[in-house]
Amino acid sequence: RGRGVIINVGSIAGHHGGGPGAAVYAAAKAGVMCLTKGLAKELAPHGVRVNGVAPGVIDTPFHERMSTPELLQQFVKTIPMGRLGTSEECGRVIAFLASDAASYVTGQSIFVDGVPGFVPGIVDQDLERPIWRNEVLVGHLPHVAELEPSPAPRAPP
Repeated sequence: RGRGVIINVGSIAGHHGGGPGAAVYAAAKAGVMCLTKGLAKELAPHGVRVNGVAPGVIDTPFHERMSTPELLQQFVKTIPMGRLGTSEECGRVIAFLASDAASYVTGQSIFVDGVPGFVPGIVDQDLERPIWRNEVLVGHLPHVAELEPSPAPRAPP
């Protein structure tokens, strides 16, 4: 009987659909999460554990290139822990999943996002509240300014 560990790196975008302009990225990361579950079922009889890590907004060179400092400040305002995550924090979760301490953990995607299940949004300066993913974000992110605004969400009945 073999033994091994596979750890996939996804994203919280795979859980909540990503931000404007990131639907393809989010769909790919959702696929990673589903692959993690499926492989865990298939490989468990062979002694192989399969898990994933789903980082939130992490302070990495990606954000240095792709996000403005103002955008990152807006993300921080929506994260209850009040800061971005670090690659070291993601690495510690990966190290745990690879260790014998996680010997009975398989098929899981662990969110490293500052608060369980939280969906980062953009803070509306006028309303001083987060704008969630189903609200209009046009004008808040420069790369989606060309998108047509969607109708405002209806209040639940």
